Amino acid sequence: MSCFLSQRRPVVVLSDQDSVGDFVCTAVTSSTQEIGDRVELAQSDFMEGTLPKKSWVRVSKIYTVNAGVALGRFGQLSEVALDRIRTAVCKSVGCHNGRTEA
Repeated sequence: MSCFLSQRRPVVVLSDQDSVGDFVCTAVTSSTQEIGDRVELAQSDFMEGTLPKKSWVRVSKIYTVNAGVALGRFGQLSEVALDRIRTAVCKSVGCHNGRTEA
């Protein structure tokens, strides 16, 4: 799933909400500036919705957000796209088979 935060910053949601309404997400940018680890979002990655500009997921910019600041959902990514993003995020933070490598 993807949503907009209160300042209209798109994110890709990586987890379900926890008991206090927080979820893990990663930033989405339309900046063409070279930014380390990123995954391109193509229109074909969306099962529904779209973004107005060509965009990339910044897989190394991960944070938690409370559902109260989310303005709404702008689309739904396919499972293939989500798996590609999760794999890139995991690689970025050094996890392997669900564990963080020392």
